[in-house]
Amino acid sequence: MVPIAQYFVGAPLLANFTYIENPRDVSLLPYALFASESVVVTDDGLSYDNQFDAMEAGAPQVQVAVSERGWPSDGNGNLTTPSIAQKYNSNLMRHVLSSHGTPRRAEKSIETYLFAMFNENMKPGEAVMRKIT
Repeated sequence: MVPIAQYFVGAPLLANFTYIENPRDVSLLPYALFASESVVVTDDGLSYDNQFDAMEAGAPQVQVAVSERGWPSDGNGNLTTPSIAQKYNSNLMRHVLSSHGTPRRAEKSIETYLFAMFNENMKPGEAVMRKIT
């Protein structure tokens, strides 16, 4: 990812990150829901307690804008429920609007676009990609 991000020096990089749970190393909940009570990931001396901040491109001179964020309300067992989707979306907006930035870029919050506020039941593919809140 770093060489791609460095290519965009001087222009914004629109990114859409996805994290698949890896229970051996990092449990998705509460890390992804901005609800972790301790540091989950340390990278280059920086500590992260939420998944959103940890997904940085590694090119500090590149302005990153997160082009799609959201949480499915159905389609992946107990990780995708309406209440978890509501918690994620609410906590994401609170985090982004706080203007605290990330550990690597504390001076500026990341421009973020909330995506897929409605179920896309006619969309092909996995159920989790069709059930968005």
